[in-house]
Amino acid sequence: MRSVPTASAAAMSGELRVSVVVPVLNGADVIGDLLTSLRHQTSRAAAEVIVVDNASTDATVDVVRRFPVALLSEPRRGPSAARNRGLQHARGEVVVFLDADVLPTRNWLAEMTAPFSDPALVVAGGRSVDYLPTTPAQRFIAQLGIRQLEYDFFRGNVPYVAGENMAVRRSALEAVGGWDESFYTAEDLDLCVRLMRRFDTLPLRRPHAVLFSRRRSTFDALFRQAWNYGQGLGRVHLRHPGVIPLDAARWSAAASILAARCAKASLFACGRTLGWIPPAQAEFARHHWNWSRRFWGGFVSMLRNREWRPR
Repeated sequence: MRSVPTASAAAMSGELRVSVVVPVLNGADVIGDLLTSLRHQTSRAAAEVIVVDNASTDATVDVVRRFPVALLSEPRRGPSAARNRGLQHARGEVVVFLDADVLPTRNWLAEMTAPFSDPALVVAGGRSVDYLPTTPAQRFIAQLGIRQLEYDFFRGNVPYVAGENMAVRRSALEAVGGWDESFYTAEDLDLCVRLMRRFDTLPLRRPHAVLFSRRRSTFDALFRQAWNYGQGLGRVHLRHPGVIPLDAARWSAAASILAARCAKASLFACGRTLGWIPPAQAEFARHHWNWSRRFWGGFVSMLRNREWRPR
């Protein structure tokens, strides 16, 4: 294993310094809940909280200013650019990344940072649980499971932790150049690949570092997310073809998945009309097909055009 860059004097003396970085774009409705939950963490680590506003046009900045946190601005759009801005400001030996729309449990930070007493640890990730769904789109994705969708089709064999719930040793993150700002989605998968290659290590999973994650509230937003997820995974393939291979077997499996979901949506629609299929099952099949075709549309768009074309 390649050595991790030398820890800070504070870490070596036994006092773990932690920076929590939160990128946010138009999160006025959720950022206050997150910052309140961070104030009630049980962790004894000396933690600073850094919020990076990513050119919000709502009242996000006004809400953040009500809390004793560092507020930075990053006009370049994208979570990678915002996280890198926070990284530049961070003073902690360990930098923990959260999305603005999550709610960590009280022991989350303590669980995330405890294993970093081992100086060889580079990256760790917690467990994300769907927040209580309140809209049809959120109920759909909670039933399906966002981590079991096509986004995991190639990624399943790649050790990976999500950027919404990730802790990284700052010196290691700086050694690989930080977050790649050419990624707008799947930037966390790209980062994990680069960290594993640089340090010959695997992410540590922390199942008790639990947070609740809000999902998209409308189907339009959910399907745009599917397209963008597909583009991100396509870009990871272009950047790391050995990590996410595309061979005949995988293309055949993808085509089979799409054909089956299309057929199921059509058959269930007919069955609903005839009274043979419950409406809820027919609706689920239709939404599943719509998610799938948008995801793979984004994936193929990235392979064909080699540029981001977000929806």
